[in-house]
Amino acid sequence: MPMTRKLGGKFDPSLTYDRAIFLATHSSYEAERNPSLRLTHGSAVRIMCRMRAQGLTLERLRSMTPVEVAGMLARRRQATPDAGQGEGGRSLYLEPDFADLTGRLIRSMDHSGGTTSAKLRLQRKILYEDAYLSRENRERCAREGLRPYSLSHFYKLWRRFEGSRVAPSFRRHYTPGGVAEFDFTGVTMTASSGQRATFAVLVLNYSRKVYVEAIASQGTEDSARAIVNGFHSFGGVTEVLRVDNYAAAVRGPGKYNGEFTDAYRMLAARLGVSLSSMPPRRPGLKGAAEAAVKIATHVLIARMRERERQGQPFASLAEMNAWLRSHLDLVNGTVVRGVGLTRNELFEGTERAALHGVDSWAISLGGIVSMTLG
Repeated sequence: MPMTRKLGGKFDPSLTYDRAIFLATHSSYEAERNPSLRLTHGSAVRIMCRMRAQGLTLERLRSMTPVEVAGMLARRRQATPDAGQGEGGRSLYLEPDFADLTGRLIRSMDHSGGTTSAKLRLQRKILYEDAYLSRENRERCAREGLRPYSLSHFYKLWRRFEGSRVAPSFRRHYTPGGVAEFDFTGVTMTASSGQRATFAVLVLNYSRKVYVEAIASQGTEDSARAIVNGFHSFGGVTEVLRVDNYAAAVRGPGKYNGEFTDAYRMLAARLGVSLSSMPPRRPGLKGAAEAAVKIATHVLIARMRERERQGQPFASLAEMNAWLRSHLDLVNGTVVRGVGLTRNELFEGTERAALHGVDSWAISLGGIVSMTLG
């Protein structure tokens, strides 16, 4: 028993059959004006395209049942050869090398930050025009009978490619011994003696080797001592020390560099390091410190807190620091994702030799603070 027209034209073989018969001898405009067919102009055009693709002439339609006609038009994707495929399944389009294009896109990005770098990086449209539609590729299309994808389809295929692979992680380029960054984790703990501890982190940007220390405060003497102890544990000093805009180090933040306190300028002179500060509200420009802080918090300090919850509190800051020194390899001994080496291996293999020494690590930080305050 044939399906009724109340089901709607999409599922009604008899209505689909009537539409096909009418469109075989009339235009889409006439079909649109026929109320019994319930067709919009666009729907009529699409049905005519399917009929041409299937070779459904009036004579052939009359030799078929409504169910057969509806089935052929409904299964057009399976019954019709792929428009982008030639004989033997060969693509008729020039396939982009998205792995190479993605690499070129990434290399065009200067990951040191800043609005100028972002504005001047390559755009996908430029890569489409200059790389995909290059003279060499156009000659290949003419030679092999291929067609290039449109820009919109090129974008669609690139998005599909990106969805099928692991998102790349971007690492800024640093030279061994070039930059170290210093920051605080923002979490605190209290020893059983009543001492309150905050945690300072010093990281070498090239090897990502991390030093963590529990200190009493973010004041000048405590923070400066953590910096000296960190560099001492590394066995040398980098060319640049980058700090956040905390009061002990920076008197007034600036877009390109802040005004440093006298104590930190004296400390930098004793260590032989150049100071650099972060522009306000631009945490992405100290990415190494941000990553090190996150890792130190989740890998080290979370374990310290768990030990505390299990009834083994730390008696003092000294005990906290002894625990941290003995467990730093939980961070520095693990393989860096995308590099294949541990932080310790990167440090020992390249960066240790690039650090410069200090005349004496016996720096009187209390004396520096009193001189600058006096």
